[in-house]
Amino acid sequence: MNLVEFLQELSIKGWQIWSEGSQLRYDAPKEESTTSVLALLKQHKGEILQLLHDKPDILKVYPLSYGQQAMWFLWKLAPGSCVYNVSVPVRICSQVDVTAWKQAFQAICQRHLILSSTFPKLGQVPIQQVDRHQEVNFLQVDASTWSKEELNQRVIEAHKHPFNLEKESGMRVRWFVRSFQEHILLLTIHHIACDGWSIDIIFQELAKLYQAQQTNVPASLPPLNYSYQDYVRAQRKILDSPRGEILWQYWKQKLAGELPSLNLPTDKPRPPIQTYEGAAYHFSLSEKLSQQLIELAQKENVTLYTLLLAVFGVFLYRYTGQEDILVGSPTSGRNRAEEAPIVGFFANSVVMRMSASENLSFKEFITKVQHTVLEAVNYQDYPFALLVERLLPKRDPSRSPIFQVFFLLQQMSEWRKLLSGEMKTSSDWQGLKLEAFDRPTKECQFDFILEMIQVGSSLGGLIKYSTDLFEEETIARMVEHFQTLLQAIVTKPTANIDRLPLLTATERQQCLTLGNNLGRKQGQDKFIYQLFEDLFGSPVAPTSETAGEHTEVVPVGLPTDFSVYVLDPYGEPVPPGVTGEVYVGDGNLTESDINRTQQAPVSFVEHPELGSLLKTGERGCLRANGGLELQGFGQRWAWIKGHRVELQAIEKALLAITGVEDCYVIMRQRQLVAYVVTSKSFLSESLHNQLKTELPSYMLPSAYVTVSNLPLTGKGLIDESALAQLEVIDSELVSRWEEQLRSLPEIEQVAVVVQPQVKTLPRLHISDLVPSPPRGKV
Repeated sequence: MNLVEFLQELSIKGWQIWSEGSQLRYDAPKEESTTSVLALLKQHKGEILQLLHDKPDILKVYPLSYGQQAMWFLWKLAPGSCVYNVSVPVRICSQVDVTAWKQAFQAICQRHLILSSTFPKLGQVPIQQVDRHQEVNFLQVDASTWSKEELNQRVIEAHKHPFNLEKESGMRVRWFVRSFQEHILLLTIHHIACDGWSIDIIFQELAKLYQAQQTNVPASLPPLNYSYQDYVRAQRKILDSPRGEILWQYWKQKLAGELPSLNLPTDKPRPPIQTYEGAAYHFSLSEKLSQQLIELAQKENVTLYTLLLAVFGVFLYRYTGQEDILVGSPTSGRNRAEEAPIVGFFANSVVMRMSASENLSFKEFITKVQHTVLEAVNYQDYPFALLVERLLPKRDPSRSPIFQVFFLLQQMSEWRKLLSGEMKTSSDWQGLKLEAFDRPTKECQFDFILEMIQVGSSLGGLIKYSTDLFEEETIARMVEHFQTLLQAIVTKPTANIDRLPLLTATERQQCLTLGNNLGRKQGQDKFIYQLFEDLFGSPVAPTSETAGEHTEVVPVGLPTDFSVYVLDPYGEPVPPGVTGEVYVGDGNLTESDINRTQQAPVSFVEHPELGSLLKTGERGCLRANGGLELQGFGQRWAWIKGHRVELQAIEKALLAITGVEDCYVIMRQRQLVAYVVTSKSFLSESLHNQLKTELPSYMLPSAYVTVSNLPLTGKGLIDESALAQLEVIDSELVSRWEEQLRSLPEIEQVAVVVQPQVKTLPRLHISDLVPSPPRGKV
């Protein structure tokens, strides 16, 4: 038997074991069976007493919270990563006693024992092991001869140095001495031992502890009658209670079904494994706009957080076109007053699931978001780590689970702003002059994080982004669009969320002007009969790219008097990277010039500013470099009886039916038609009835056509025009229809005549006599 593991397992279960001289004392939880344990304690009494004498903290072990467990396993998966290193660099422009500072940090570790803890495994389970006698990891470094560049590099290296959580405490201090009057303090703590709230506590107490070291007067800090271990026990007690089941059932229902991944347009292909490499982009809002947002929140009777989250939701909806949006957001996790002064990892993430649609005004949308926020707050006690564990979402190593974007609002004091690096001016800290030390952000836990910051009546922001996905210029452009959206919302909050502008007036004009450049290539005056290989014929010069897993150049040649535009459904230009429909204009095209073999129907429309435009049906987006990325023909959604229907949702439901190997749904004459590849014979009623259990009536196809395979274009896309030429005829249905016709009185038969040369049946009698939809075969 491993005596240490045996005793530590008892401690984890709530046993307290200690020595009093030659006596071994214990206190066992009421529910624990003590007979066999006491026998072993008596048998090994001498060894246990010696062990407690030699290592007095050996039994100071505690279970981890669910958040800590998740953090530990993330560290174990990538022990060399620094993504969860929480660092605060501060420049001290005063003469200080470095030894007194070291003693102050030692006192902080003694006061908050989580800072002097390691996180080893007990069996296969990670635990917290306290070592009250461990010396603080404090290193003083002479940086007096370093250049500014070398200093910055050394600070970054110190921040990025990984922790070995199993063998060393989760806090370290690096003190870089530049001169008697200039010092750089770098405090780094692993997230498993702290959160943002904890950083505030530490620095507030450090100032008093430093003063105490200098004056030999005990610091006036209140006693801590609660510990992080008390929080862990309380968390598990809640989750094991009926309240815990209520919390689980709420989130289980809220996040039911396959969860959508948010697909923001990116500059680079997504790497197969998330690297957490990142950067940050700071911005500020004008005093006027800040005040307008605060006033709008008050007018709508919502918090500023809810208002800004709603704006962010609209921003994501407009950038992606996705109506089901999942955004992560933090809560402090400190729901009891006694938890407020404790250092530890209390913070928890909640999922804000927002539903947007193009017939919503912003006022209507914010009402929905407010309901989402209030519910999330009410059910915030369920640990996100446990939620991921129990929901078992489909894991993709290239993305974070459940949500890929994060939002938070921080209401900062001047002091907190200094610590975060937001404030560049100096601040007085217990008689010391402090300045922010700018350490570039090099990590990002998600694809995109929007951190709004409120200082008094001023608002600013910080976007952290994955550098594997985005270029800085793209983020700068997105910030401009976000600010434009904010201004539009405070100007007209009743506007439809699809009509709120993202582009500034100048950028809008540039996008329209850019269309002229896309269509103009020097030295080309030959008329071409296909657009992008499908509309205007054989290619001449490469000017656009197709979207896909690997982008490839699709050559495009256009005469000099042609322009190409990417517009939204309302005829407005979309920002670079955002998908819209491709239009061609400024030429002398007529319908007779268009190659009618293309896969999507085309038409001419009149634009109020651009004149006559060819509506190609091709989806695409502008690239930041002025190029064009093509993404395939046809809108994959349609309006049915006032509802926006995603055609892929119908296809997904069809593919879930046993025997359906492939399918494709299109609109034909304002009706939904499903083309189905099957491994066995199906009756249309069978498909229809199975879909009825999964889809609302307005999403049910009016016809089902069985095909041997789905036809493709030369580019490998589904050939919708070929499908549209197939007859929607069902021989079995015709036979049944004729049987019912023969059963009618003779006079009624005369009124229903099927002409031999006509291959379709009268619509009236198909729908009236046979209620199931028609099915066809090829």
